[in-house]
Amino acid sequence: MFGQRALIVGAGAAVLVGHIACATEFKPVQGQEYQEFFNPPTPVSGISVVGAMLLTGAVPAIADELWVYFKQPFNGQLDLEIVSADGRFLGRGAFEGSSKGSEWIELSLAPEGRRTSRPADPKQETVAVSAQSGNRDIVLIAAWGAQPDELARSSVRLYVNSRGAPMNIRVDPDPKVQPIGCHRLAGTKTVRFDTVCTFPATQLSEDGKVTLIRRDGLRTESQTVILGL
Repeated sequence: MFGQRALIVGAGAAVLVGHIACATEFKPVQGQEYQEFFNPPTPVSGISVVGAMLLTGAVPAIADELWVYFKQPFNGQLDLEIVSADGRFLGRGAFEGSSKGSEWIELSLAPEGRRTSRPADPKQETVAVSAQSGNRDIVLIAAWGAQPDELARSSVRLYVNSRGAPMNIRVDPDPKVQPIGCHRLAGTKTVRFDTVCTFPATQLSEDGKVTLIRRDGLRTESQTVILGL
């Protein structure tokens, strides 16, 4: 997880550090350059996990640079969507490049054409980033701000369409460990997603699997998701 790892012990605490090489930047795909839209058509979608982010601190929700982590080697096209919970903002584009794996790659999000009014999201709750490669079974992790280099102080956040039901997330596969409760967004009209599930990045197992648990009345549904971190 998170590239080459080293365990550093100090002040009575263990810190997991990912050592990062020079950043790799992907280039826009011609004809599919990144663009931003306000009040776009919002198709009905049954996707549960709308986006996934690594939270590394207080950073602007939408900047002109974004990082995406590749755990495995990759060569090809990366499809990007940035959506607000209320469906009023959409950023979309495609990028191409290659990665040797275990590294963050950089995307430049200076949009083609007129820039829209980007939504403020100081808590990083109401704007989700979806980065997808050819393998749709793995949810890639993105991050705003400076290139991430440490997991110990970071959290992973999933942006989820719960369809109005309470959600929990199981990060530790041990059934004796209680699932972590997810947070329903309040005070926001939700169209694309309505819930965020957050947990410490160091709790993620090596296989990257987490299980979303949805409780709708007396019925319980579960979905296992593989995170590429």
